Amino acid sequence: MQRAFICGFFNFPRGSAGANYVQYLGKALQELGYQIIIISNINHKELAKKNKERNEFIIEEIKLSHNKVLHYLQYNYLISKITEHIFKKYSKNERDIFICYSTLPQIVTCVRRVAKRRNNICAACIVELYEKRDFSNSKKIGMYKNYKKVIDEEYPKFDILFPISSFIADYYKDNNLVIQVLPIMADPDEYNFYHKINTKKRKFIYPANGKVKDALPEMLKGISCLSDRELQFAEFHICGVSEEKIAGILETDVYKNLRNSIIVHDWLEYDELIKLYQSMDYLLMARTICQLTLANFPSKVPEVMCYGVIPVVSRVGDYTEFYLENGINSIIFDDCTPSACYKAIKTALALSDEKRNEMASAARKCAVERFGYKNWTSVINKTIKRAHK
Repeated sequence: MQRAFICGFFNFPRGSAGANYVQYLGKALQELGYQIIIISNINHKELAKKNKERNEFIIEEIKLSHNKVLHYLQYNYLISKITEHIFKKYSKNERDIFICYSTLPQIVTCVRRVAKRRNNICAACIVELYEKRDFSNSKKIGMYKNYKKVIDEEYPKFDILFPISSFIADYYKDNNLVIQVLPIMADPDEYNFYHKINTKKRKFIYPANGKVKDALPEMLKGISCLSDRELQFAEFHICGVSEEKIAGILETDVYKNLRNSIIVHDWLEYDELIKLYQSMDYLLMARTICQLTLANFPSKVPEVMCYGVIPVVSRVGDYTEFYLENGINSIIFDDCTPSACYKAIKTALALSDEKRNEMASAARKCAVERFGYKNWTSVINKTIKRAHK
């Protein structure tokens, strides 16, 4: 049997957006007849849940010590040896493919060298394109240098590049490489889809990812522009952001006025997050236009659309350019400002039940037909064949 080794440090399963990306990529490759072997650090709590359902993939753990000093040494100096030791458990097979989802130099180099040594195809998934300013802390300058070495020197040595966006694809277009844009995929059938029940209030969700891509202040200030009457018909659910942070962005009186309309959720298990998605009407997400956001493809967009949640998003990147249609399956607004956010929220609140339901169905349809992993199997297969020539 042909095997696909997908290697990185993404806290599999469900421990990161990267873990979700890998899960859907693995499922697509599984449809093509590959046995999937995930090599990563492990999210044991979620893995135990998945194992109760079915064991989809073979999971190999990159296990590091809980001791801080030893963990640091292993992560920075020994992780390639740990990874290579895992690869040695599997005999050579000329039909195998090695896939790297990582920017850690040791992992990237290890995956490529093992693949080349075995005369196998190797591919790299590229989901970010950071600038120096994204590594602003002086202690992180070394990290930026290592990162640049990976994206500029290591990735071009792979047989296939799977950039997550056309912006990243353009970055590599002059390297004469096999390149296929592969957005974050989805599994629309993993959880149940329910048609929304029309209620007095429209529910918006903003699931933060701990990164700097989303313009939280602009969104919160946009919400604060709503009148008391408008707030009676709106409810905003925020995940991954503390109340202290929200209070620090808004003035005290403004935040007090919004307390009944903003619901802050503590850290949620993935199943709990899905239940929340299933009850939401809209995703609210504003982003400034910069290299970081143009290169990225937020996993939360196809993720929520699986449940008929309508994206209310600022225009930036591939998802608003090629997948979302304003007024059909989403509400897209220009300019990442409080005023623009406010107007988009008002547009969402003004939709009739009939129009909201129509757009929710269109959002679900987009998730199934455009982001569903089964729709990408032929594209992935053709790309692998191109690399074999």
